[in-house]
Amino acid sequence: MKSADKLVEFHFGSLSEEQRLQVEREILTDPEILLEYLDLKRSLEGAELFAEKAPSAVWQRLAPHTSRRKVWWSIGLSLATAAMATFILVFHSVQGPEISQSPNVDNRALVDSSQTDFNHPNLF
Repeated sequence: MKSADKLVEFHFGSLSEEQRLQVEREILTDPEILLEYLDLKRSLEGAELFAEKAPSAVWQRLAPHTSRRKVWWSIGLSLATAAMATFILVFHSVQGPEISQSPNVDNRALVDSSQTDFNHPNLF
């Protein structure tokens, strides 16, 4: 029995002990199988691990899961927005005590201290 069709399984270690020993014997005795195994090994080691773009079958299989996740995300976002709007409205409508100025407040209280002579009699 030629082991060329079992080289991939041999490479990944999925053969039984007896099959593995048989493939090893053939690799050691048949140079064509050895070259075939080395070519297979080189192509597997140089292969890209991930496809650049997932096949459409994968997206179709994942669609029910992703659509459910999108629904929950949009519900959560809507609830958070409603809660924030309620919070803003409630605390914005609550007013503190009104601060009013009495008519005899002197508006000269705000003064530039770098330009002021503090010994001036009309300052305070």
